[in-house]
Order: sequence, then structure tokens, then C-alpha cells
Amino acid sequence: MSEPLPSVRRNLLANYVGQGWIAIINLAFIPVYLAQLGLEAYGLIGIFGIVIACASLLDAAITPALNREMARFRSGEHDSQSIADLLRSVEIVSVAIIAAMVLVAWLAADWLAMRWLTRSSLSPSVVSQAIFLMSIVAGSRVAEGIYRGALLGLERHLPLNAAMIVLSTLRNGGAALALIFISPTIRTFFLWQALSSAIGLATLAWMTHRALPRPPRRAVFSKSALSSIRNFSAGVLGTALLALLLTQGDKVLLAKLLPLQLFAYYTIATTISNSLYQLIGPVAQSYYPRFTELATRGAAETLATTYHQAAQVLSVAIAPAALLLATFSDRILLLWTRDPEVAAQAGPVLSLLALGTLVHGVQHIPYMLQLSRGWSSLAARVNLGAVLLLFPAFVWLVPRFAGIGAATIWLTTNLLCMFVTIRLMHRQVLPDEEAAWYVCDVLAVVAAAAAVTLVARWMWPASATRAAEISLLVLTLLVAGAAGALAATAVRDRLLTLTRTLRSNRAPR
Repeated sequence: MSEPLPSVRRNLLANYVGQGWIAIINLAFIPVYLAQLGLEAYGLIGIFGIVIACASLLDAAITPALNREMARFRSGEHDSQSIADLLRSVEIVSVAIIAAMVLVAWLAADWLAMRWLTRSSLSPSVVSQAIFLMSIVAGSRVAEGIYRGALLGLERHLPLNAAMIVLSTLRNGGAALALIFISPTIRTFFLWQALSSAIGLATLAWMTHRALPRPPRRAVFSKSALSSIRNFSAGVLGTALLALLLTQGDKVLLAKLLPLQLFAYYTIATTISNSLYQLIGPVAQSYYPRFTELATRGAAETLATTYHQAAQVLSVAIAPAALLLATFSDRILLLWTRDPEVAAQAGPVLSLLALGTLVHGVQHIPYMLQLSRGWSSLAARVNLGAVLLLFPAFVWLVPRFAGIGAATIWLTTNLLCMFVTIRLMHRQVLPDEEAAWYVCDVLAVVAAAAAVTLVARWMWPASATRAAEISLLVLTLLVAGAAGALAATAVRDRLLTLTRTLRSNRAPR
């Protein structure tokens, strides 16, 4: 099966609308959760984030491989039977692993509630039940990720994002309504998450099977199909496992060392900084199948052009928002939560986390390029080195400096990886494009956006109404985005071309 390449612009727009809505929904209801549950119970939602991250190891190992194979299917590298057998094999393996994960959570829930978490008002039984429900929801989310990867590889971006908008609204808005009108307890929150996740899983599974052509015979479990992605998945799994240690090790230690109420402050900062990934994901998801198809076809020159275009689009997307969070973290938290204590405690942590996420985010396009070439071992080796060098810093800094120490490690780790991974990658892939990535694709955009946000902070009024501050923040973001777009040559040229096209279409004939 070989199909014409869909428009990356169309996919990018669909992904941004979908993930932008998800980001807004995820953040919009946090004040409701805080008001209904309290800080300590909200800390359990932070633990939920750790559980999701740990469970996503399976997602991280299989989903990129399935995404890649679906893109290869579009290029004619698979027939309908082989791709159906691969999907069925992945489904069976995933169900077995998820069942084992839920069983382990059920057995360990009481111990974790009694021995690991520091609580004051929540009873052990409530915490234990919440942990078990977390594992069920996490398993469903992992399975969802498999179908999302398949749909993205099949370039079904528009229907996927339409479904995710509905499902994310159901999850978050429904949870808020359940807390308000049924019972303001953490048990109600997680029961609703489990129900909505089951609905989401069934929806995405149906969409994926409907998008694939009917095979000549019934799909079956195939060891050979799994073997075809084994080496690739193993490399991605190693990368994900090591990344998990780097991104979640701080949270595990903080959950042990801090009371849930204080851990909630770090959770709030992490939740906001993680919203930046909703700006990263659409670009990576839109260009990864394109990279794979171009690499499969051997179109090296077009691949290099597309690579720089994708890198600049991503920099323009994430740099203004990340720098706004880093520069105005205290003001944003105060405007959002209306709680000076939350702003004071979480603000400095948010600034460091936002900068670290910016550095981590711009590396996604080079990583997608590696995966498109079937090269999944480089990031794993770099992450292993980072773990060996920096994980001891977790043990030393986190107990002493809590959230500030953890956020500093996050920023430092990503800076080191940025200067190591990119250089090693370009020795093997597009060797003449390294300098352009650092200077044109990243540095120019970040410098332009940083100049705007820093000037805005310097000129910030000493006192202003809430509406005025929100307006100024939006204006700063827009101006920083415009500055970043003008600094990115590929984006600027595309904008100029569109402007000329619009003018010519409006000209009288």
C-alpha cells in the first residue's frame, strides 16, 4: 500500500488544536480539584503522574515502533495481513503486561500507603484504594497510547484529535462535576478517571481497526511480527527507562521525603511545565511519519530541508511559552490559583522546570529523525551516561533543596544531553546540518523570544488589575512568538510566501 503524503500543515494544525485543547482542559480544572480535594489529596494526583510515567515505559517501547511500521505500511513496506498481525500481537502482549502491572499495584498498595507516603489526614485505606485505581487508569492510558501511535502513523491526525478533544473534556470536566455534585473525595476522582479511560480505550481501538484495510484472513498473534520490531523497541525501551529515572527520580524521592501537602506544590509546578509538551507533541507527531517515509524512499535532500523546517517550527512553538513561564512564574501562579503561598512555593521551581523542558523539547525533532532511521540506541546510551553522572545528584540535592534541587538537576541534565546527543547524531545522520540546527533552528529563535520576555519583565507595572496583567501576559507571548518566527528563516520565508499569496489572491483582476 502506497499513498500520497498528506499535508504536514493540515496534520500540524489538527494536532495543535487537539493538544492545545487538552492542555487548556488539564490546567483549567486544577483550581477546582484543589478547592474540592485540598492540597494533601491533590498530592495523590501528583503520585498518579508518577504511576502514569512508570506505566508509559510500555507505551514508549511499542508506540514509536508501531507508529513507524504504520508509516512504512503507507509506503508499501507491509501488506494488510502483516500489519494486522503486528497490531494484534502488540495488543496481546500489552494486555498481558498491563494485567501484571495492575496485579503488582494491588499487592503493593497497602505497603506504599503505610510505608512510603507521608500523610496526615488521609487514612491508609483511602490512599491504598487510590493507588490501586491509579494502576487501572494507567494501564488504560498505556493501551490508548498504542492506538494513538497507530493512528498517527496512518496519518489519521484529524479524527484522532477530534476524539481526544471529546475524551479529555469528558475526563477533566466530568471529574470536576463528579467532585462538586457527587462527592469531593479522591476516590470519586479516580473512579471517574477509570470509567472515562475505559470509554477512551474502546473509542481509539475502534478507530484504529476501522482505519486499517480488512486482511485476507483473521489477524493472529505472530512472533515474527514482534521480532521485526524487537531491536527497535528494545532501544526505545532502554531510552525510556533511563529517561524515567531522570524525569521521575526526583518525584519519587520528594514523595518519600515531603508531606503530601508540600509535594503538591511541586506537582503544581510540574503540571504547568509539562503542559509545554502539548506544544511539542503536535510538531513531533506531524513530522515523524514524514521523516520515516522520506528516509524509506532515500530522499536525503528533502529530508534535510524538512528536518530544519520541523526544528524551527518546534522552536517557535515552545520557546515563547517556556520563556514566559520561566520569567513570569510567580505572576502566572498567583493569577491562576489566587494563592500567594502557592506562588511563593512553586514559582522558583516552575521557572527552572520550564527552562529544562524547553531544552528537552527542542531535542524532540532530532530524536524523531533518529527513530525514522531505525536508530534507537543513541539516546539510550546518552541517557545511561546521564543517569550514571547525575543520579547521585538526586540523592544528594533533593533531600537538601527539595523542589529547587530537583528542578536544577532537570535543567542541567537536558543541557548536557543537548550538547552530547546532537553532536553524536549528526556524525551519522545529516552530518552537514549540525551547526544549522544549533544556530538557526534553536539559538536564534530562543534569543529573540528571550529578549522580548526579559524586556517585558523589566517594564512590568508595579501594580495592575488582574485583567490587565492577563492581557499583558498574552501580549508578551504574542510578541515573543512573532519575534521567534521572524528569527526562524524557514518559518519566516513560509510566512512571507503565504502573505504574498494572500495579496495576489485579493488583487483585482
